[in-house]
Amino acid sequence: MSQGRSALPALLEAAERGAVTARSVEVIEPDLEAVSCT
Repeated sequence: MSQGRSALPALLEAAERGAVTARSVEVIEPDLEAVSCT
């Protein structure tokens, strides 16, 4: 069971990083679209 417990923080960290990456991509994508349109 200790293995499962130690895996939880890593999973949460990965989820947090994934959320941050998704957010930065969402912010960057519209900028790229605007640049390609002009």
